Amino acid sequence: MDMTQFFIGLGTSRFAMLLADSTHHLQDEASNAPNIDEIGCYVFEGGTGILLNKGVWHDFPMAIDQPVTCITGNSDEVVKALIAMDKPGEMDQGDVFKINLMERLGIEIAVEH
Repeated sequence: MDMTQFFIGLGTSRFAMLLADSTHHLQDEASNAPNIDEIGCYVFEGGTGILLNKGVWHDFPMAIDQPVTCITGNSDEVVKALIAMDKPGEMDQGDVFKINLMERLGIEIAVEH
């Protein structure tokens, strides 16, 4: 196990996370992205802790039916990569490979003002 992040749900609120297999061992950027068909949504009970191994794709914990509070821990590599960003966006630094699925899949969401 090469932990890069962990999340612990506090209290009794359930939470969901999107998770996909690690791709850190793959060589090119096209194959480093998760297979959209293999991303799963998992529901965790309050008080549950999740350790993420290196390269595991995830979205941060999401509330389901009531507010949720989570403790988040990051490896030094993750913290340094996030600090180095000038603004939100895609990144490929060490174990932090973040992509914009909406952009990559050509999905547009209409936002009403």
